[in-house]
Amino acid sequence: MKGYVLATASLVVAITCGGCGGPSWMAATHPVEGVLKVNGEPAAGAVVTIYPTGEKVDERNTKPWGIVDESGKFQLQSYKPGDGAPAGEYDVTIQWPWDVHVLSLSMTDRLGGKFQKPQQSQWRITVSEGTNQLDPIEIEGAKVEMTPPSKNAKKRIGPPGPRMGP
Repeated sequence: MKGYVLATASLVVAITCGGCGGPSWMAATHPVEGVLKVNGEPAAGAVVTIYPTGEKVDERNTKPWGIVDESGKFQLQSYKPGDGAPAGEYDVTIQWPWDVHVLSLSMTDRLGGKFQKPQQSQWRITVSEGTNQLDPIEIEGAKVEMTPPSKNAKKRIGPPGPRMGP
């Protein structure tokens, strides 16, 4: 009986603590912080995403990202807020949506999509073990859309064709 109780207790501990370090597919991460300014001003609400230049960082091909705060600072996250990114080399992309609470692939970018393709990135970073403080990212002379597009701008009634009327 004692053996059964001991085996059961060991199994409960193993099951309970088995996930303490996170799922096995997650890579070890290291804190990464940075600053983003566009035309000298904090780009509050911009989304900074990093893409590995080599192999995937984990089996789900996670791409660490962060949202720029009112002061221009951001912290990257891979699996949970502020956990950072796995060690490695990355290309940096920037997208500045109108509403950071509605992140989607079709969101309109205030920077016109100029900085969202990793293959055309102007910035490459290296994440090392330990805490990482990135050099500030400063975009000068950027054309920034100051007013959101009209909700009707993308809607089209009827099939495409020649314009009719005056």
